[in-house]
Amino acid sequence: MVVLLSAAAELPFYFLAGAFLAGGLLLVLPFAGSPTNALVLALLFVVAFNSAYHPVFGFFSGLSGYPSGLFRYALGLRSAWFVSALSLVVLMVVKGLGADSRFRSNMLAGLFSIAVLSVCFLGSGAAIDARITYAVNSFLPLVLTVFLLGLLFSIPKLGDKDVDVVSAVCLLGVLAGALHFVLLPVTYDFFRPDLASFMRARPGEWIPAGGYDPSWGTRILGYVTNRFVGSFPDPIVAGYFFACLGFAFLVMRRFVFAATFGILLFLSLSKGAWLLLFQALVLYLVGRRSVPAMFWGTVGFVVIQLLLATLLDASNRMHFLGLVGGIKSVFHGGAKALVLGYGIGDGGNLGRGYLEDGALGAGWLGSGSESGVGVLVHQLGGLGVLALSSLLIVSLRTLLTVGRTADRRLRDRVVAVVALVCSWLANMPLQENCINASILSSVLLAALLLRSLVTKNGNDITSRPGG
Repeated sequence: MVVLLSAAAELPFYFLAGAFLAGGLLLVLPFAGSPTNALVLALLFVVAFNSAYHPVFGFFSGLSGYPSGLFRYALGLRSAWFVSALSLVVLMVVKGLGADSRFRSNMLAGLFSIAVLSVCFLGSGAAIDARITYAVNSFLPLVLTVFLLGLLFSIPKLGDKDVDVVSAVCLLGVLAGALHFVLLPVTYDFFRPDLASFMRARPGEWIPAGGYDPSWGTRILGYVTNRFVGSFPDPIVAGYFFACLGFAFLVMRRFVFAATFGILLFLSLSKGAWLLLFQALVLYLVGRRSVPAMFWGTVGFVVIQLLLATLLDASNRMHFLGLVGGIKSVFHGGAKALVLGYGIGDGGNLGRGYLEDGALGAGWLGSGSESGVGVLVHQLGGLGVLALSSLLIVSLRTLLTVGRTADRRLRDRVVAVVALVCSWLANMPLQENCINASILSSVLLAALLLRSLVTKNGNDITSRPGG
């Protein structure tokens, strides 16, 4: 239905299709049987939306001339549904855990974070659509994701058969996306030769063939080549998805899946995603011996990334400038900016088109753009950083408490989840995408797969006394 409506390239149809799809799926979630089932459905929907973005919202709309604002509407549809679904899952978890003491700590930290987000949203001077975009695509998913990570081992697990189904769905999806990527030049030449000719005739340093986007190109040893995106909207989103799933399958010893996602990760040429996988593997190996050493290793990776950003004249220099710009902006903006920032939606990559309405005007990097930490500091100020840091600390402490009271196999999975989260955090200072719904969904899906732990006789280890 969405594909057919997309072919018409009429934006009202997108809203109708989105409302129909979102409403139908949200009605299904409460009857999923458990928070785990609902979370799996929500994450698979977001991943499917990301991986089908280009053929649905790119290819079919490209045949009709690319309506203006299509990317923003598509992004809003995905993010709004994701936030609604995660909210329902959180309510299911709250109902299931009841008066659990660990739940109370997470709940207080979560409520504190939501309260700060509300104040920063209402007090923002940015345009209302920029505020909604950042609230729905970044900050609300971030809070809900961190909250659920802390309680991941307190909700029902996935069984082996469930993991096999989820793994197969993800693998078939990306392989279909690979076929789409290979056929892009042929399909454009066949369906819209005029559009393909126009793309190739544009002035520029490098014009790709057919339906390949110029932004997918990268230079290696003097040669320009396309980065593999499958059917994802861009190589960064694709790369992080491949990295998160590749790490999960590697830890779970599903080597065929791990190798497949590893190859796709390499072809995406996404340096941040490469780094995410490398860091997660190192931190996992270190954490199996010493959890404190894993956290010190995370700090070390952050320091190394920042040093390289200052020493090398590469793309990471721009991300470093965004980090510094976001931090400097609150110190130069007075007491209100230091405590509450400039408000949700002021600046950042997603709000770049509205910068003229923001406190810093045209100061793109000065508003923290290109840096997840820079955007957090600039838009939420010191109080927002404190709230999110508190929620993160509580969630990690809850995870590690499970690991300390469990046997070796369960502790191993807990350490793997924490290592993935720490690697994601290490990338956040120089990657704004790390606080966006597309990346958060991949991190949470990988953590949920790592949560699956079944003994040979099919019993859940966490159900044992002291587990």
